Amino acid sequence: MNVVVTGATGLVGRPLVRALLARGDSVTVLTRDPERAAERLPAGCALAPWRDGTGVEPAVLRDAGAVVHLAGAGIAEQDVRQRHQQYQGSHRDDGFGQADRVR
Repeated sequence: MNVVVTGATGLVGRPLVRALLARGDSVTVLTRDPERAAERLPAGCALAPWRDGTGVEPAVLRDAGAVVHLAGAGIAEQDVRQRHQQYQGSHRDDGFGQADRVR
């Protein structure tokens, strides 16, 4: 099956593309940055340009058996890491010194 993937260079997209290729599917990646996609993704992916405001060539979607849309704000952005650290810190330091006794 031909699977079209957006967000293929992201945290979820990269392993998804590898799994699809390993399963024997063909993968077409819609990408705003083909050079970056080519560096990050395994060989065997077809890269199709996706330009803001101009849309996608209809031929790219015509033979798709599935479309997986993962494009969006990255969950690995700095602000998410900072929130994660705050969360971890709130569980390590309970304010009563109990965490040190448990270790």
